[in-house]
Order: sequence, then structure tokens, then C-alpha cells
Amino acid sequence: MTFLERGEEETDVLTIATLDRQARALAASLQRKVAPGERALLFFKPGLSFAVAYWGCLYAGVVAVPVPSPGVRALVSESGLRAVARDCAATLLLTTADIAARLDAAKLDAGALTPLAIDDVPDALADTWRAPPLGPQTIAHLQYSSGSTGEPKGVVITHANVLGNLEVISISGGGYREGDAGVNWLPMFHDMGLITTVLLPVYSGAPSWYMSPLAFLQRPLRWLSAISAVRATCSAAPNFALDMCVAQVGAQERAELDLSSMRALAVGSEPTRSASVHRFVEAFTPSGFDVCAMSPCYGLAEATLQVSGGPLGRGITELAVAGAELSAGHVAPARGDARTRTLVGCGEVSAGIEVAIVDPQSCLPLPGDTVGEILVRGVSVASGYWNNQDATAQTFAVEIPGRGGGFMRTGDLGFLLADQLYVTGRLKDLLIVNGQNHYPHDFELTAALSHPALRRDGCVAFAVDDEGGERIVIVAEVQRRARKLPADSSTIPQHDVVTSVRSAIARDHDVTVHDVVLVRRVPRTSSGKLRRRACRDMYLEGSLAAGSAR
Repeated sequence: MTFLERGEEETDVLTIATLDRQARALAASLQRKVAPGERALLFFKPGLSFAVAYWGCLYAGVVAVPVPSPGVRALVSESGLRAVARDCAATLLLTTADIAARLDAAKLDAGALTPLAIDDVPDALADTWRAPPLGPQTIAHLQYSSGSTGEPKGVVITHANVLGNLEVISISGGGYREGDAGVNWLPMFHDMGLITTVLLPVYSGAPSWYMSPLAFLQRPLRWLSAISAVRATCSAAPNFALDMCVAQVGAQERAELDLSSMRALAVGSEPTRSASVHRFVEAFTPSGFDVCAMSPCYGLAEATLQVSGGPLGRGITELAVAGAELSAGHVAPARGDARTRTLVGCGEVSAGIEVAIVDPQSCLPLPGDTVGEILVRGVSVASGYWNNQDATAQTFAVEIPGRGGGFMRTGDLGFLLADQLYVTGRLKDLLIVNGQNHYPHDFELTAALSHPALRRDGCVAFAVDDEGGERIVIVAEVQRRARKLPADSSTIPQHDVVTSVRSAIARDHDVTVHDVVLVRRVPRTSSGKLRRRACRDMYLEGSLAAGSAR
């Protein structure tokens, strides 16, 4: 595993042998301080130290608890590091010496957490390591949710869950084969980054290169250049990354890339949009990218990661449906009008995983042409949430008449058709306007495309209640080059942007927008997802004023 400083310079390398020795040394140090089963927070800047810390925890039988990197969230935030530490009763905070030197007792709950700088652990300790008692149901790590739909909860992931999902990914074609290599930038504390960067390469014995998420966000070309330079075959990214590459990588830069080695680009973590995929393919086909390498997938932390994906080599599967029918929960062929919605299939349900589409209220199975809640059961589905019996019972112990129990509620809506899983939205995010169901990301995409001043992945749609029922609000992030608010002679008038948003949503969805608020930044989770609930709360509090830096 090689770390690319600023996405370009190779500054740190871990072979399987050095990773093994450093992990054993750290494990020996942990065994002197805590008992197996204790929790340790993993608090690292982007780099390879996180991988050493994670494997060191496994070698010691200590439960790893990845948390957002320094600078991603405020250390004293109630929704950040301290809240996670209290929820799982962590006693150790694993980090590096430079970060440990900047921490004080107030930020560590007055000493409840003991920092341990892993770069101060001598390699010689590896010889004193003793293997702990481990089994399939031993907890490997707690994956705290990003908070995009509510308060974060710690998902309990066992060794069996991890191994099961690594096998699931490999069978579907998303794993590494002989001769493969990976390039990734997703944060390691996130479920998708943890699996694809820290675990899959070791599981498969494949070389990989890693860069900071910030390196990618500052210059998306770095990711593609690294793929081109090392002849990488596998990578993973959310949908917004495709849009960023198209928008920020110029024609001359594309001409210098060679992406023909890519055989698997897993696109997940957020809804995959047809327009984004087609723009990316059109832009980078001249660079050698093959559409058959594009592999939309679906997963969530409660299932360790992947639920559906692949098989590779088929390209993307799309389905054009009638938007009005979909709003009513039915899947019907598109009629060619403005309300046509093109859905991207998220692949086939993976081996060892069962998916059921049910009525959210009764949990009765629904026919294939009906949208329902996606329920999952299988080898990599977690056992529950840490120290949260109520949430565990509500989410992980669902019984479906005729199919038995043990299903997990995803909170996502979708349907199965011709072996493809289609995800249409989130149950809690549904917007009901004049008796019709609408998905916020449909409004968000329409709003983002309505005016060039708006960031393509920076619009949030939510509903507020008044005496007349639910009213739709759009909060839109203005691109940096047009960000002078309020508008003046050097920027596009705000009135034009607002009018464009209102007109586009009325035209495409037959819905009147109650309010449009333009902001510099919309609230996001540590992994970059839009925080609709937080955005709505700020709007209702009056703290989401036009032009405010949020």
C-alpha cells in the first residue's frame, strides 16, 4: 500500500510484511493497556497509519472505532468524536504523535480517553505479541453512521461480517484479481473507504495506492492521473466524483490520460444518476475508459458494505419509468413526457445476501412493479447497534410473512426487476405534495441543473409544514465563481437563479416551490453527503440566511 502525498508524490509504503509487524507491535502495546473487547477510537489524518491502527486492533482483539479525521469535524462537537467516545465507552484514542501533542484533557472528556501515538510504539514489541481468542462473532469494529438521516449510531461489525462482505464483493467481480491494482481516495473511516482501501487489498493480496480525500477534492485530476500512471484496474467513488471530474478536468488533460486499464469502477455511497454516468463516459472514453468498467452498486454500513453490485462487463443498466406513476409507488414504462425518470440499476443482489421489497407498514412482500422498503438478510448483515436495544429491535429483527425473521430494514425504497436492484429514495426523506410522493434527490437534481451558477451536487430539498400542508424548500449552494452574495454587477443576479429553480421544478415535477435559499455551503456529513435534516433545522431556526457560510 502506497500513500500519495497531495495525490502525486509517493511518501509512505507498507508491504504486507511491514504491516504485519507494525500491527503486531501495536497489538502487543494494546494488550498491555486494555483487555480484549475494549474500544479504541482511530483518529488519524489521511495516510497509512490508519491501516496499521485498524489491523493492530484486530491483532489485539480490541474493537476498532473509526472516527472522522482531524479537521473534518470539531473535536468538541456533540455529534463528533466525544459523543462517539461516550456512546461506546472507549478508553483509548489511537493517533499519531503530532496529533496527540495538540490534544488536551478538555477535548478528551477530562482524561476519560487516553491517547496512544502509534508511531511511538517500537517495532521490537512485535516479538512479544500473543494471538487473542477470536471467532466469527468477535467484534471487529464499530462503524458509526455519518448522520445524513439522523443521529449517528454504532453498527456492530463482526469478523464474520467483514469476511462475508469481502467474499460478497469478490464474487460479484468488485474484488481484486491476479494482476490487479487499486487507486482510492475515499476516507478510511467511512465504510466504503475502509473496505475498499484497508481490507480488500490485504484480503486479495493486491497492491494499492491511496491519496487524501482533500487531494481529490482540490484537484480531481490527481485521482485519474494516478490510475493512469500505475495502470490501476479498480477504484470506487460516489456519484458526485464523476461530476467533479467532468467539470474540472479539461480536454487537454483528458488527452494525456490512459484509463484503459480500468475494469471496475464501483459507484456507490449515494444515488447514481444516469446523467452523471453518461457525462463521465462521454468525457473519458477518448482517454480509454470503457463503459463496461462502470459498476453502480448499493450498500450500507448495517450490511458491512455491499448488498448489490455487478456482474462486471455489462456496463450500466438503466430503466426509463413514468415519474407520476413512480410517485404513486408503481413502476410503469415512461411515456416520453417531461416527467420521465431514468433509473440506474445497482447491480444484482450479491451471493449470500437476500433482499425483500415490502410494504413499510405491514412488511408484506410486494410485487415486482411496486416500490417498497428494501429489507436485507445475509452473512454480512450486522447484529445490531452498539448498546442500543430499541434501535436494534426496530431495524434488525424484522419478520416477513412466509420468509421468516432476521431481516434488516434499510430505510431505503426501491424495487427488483430482471435481477437488478433499483433504489428510488429514502423512506424518511419522502416528500408528499398534494397527495403525491416525491423523492428529494429528484428535486435536487432538477434545481442544480436549472442554472450554471449552482453547484451540481449542492442542492437540498425538504418540506416544511404550514396550515396548507407540506411546502417545498430548496437550499442551493452557489458555485465559488458566482458566490458574491448579495448579487452585484459582477455576478449573476440572484433573482434569475431563484426563478430558474422555481420554473424548472414546476415544469418537470408540477410542484410549486415555497422558498429558494442561496448559500455558500450546504451542510454535509463527514463523507460529503447532504444533511437534509440539519439543513431543514437550520432553515426553521432562521440560521440559513441567504449568503451565509454554512
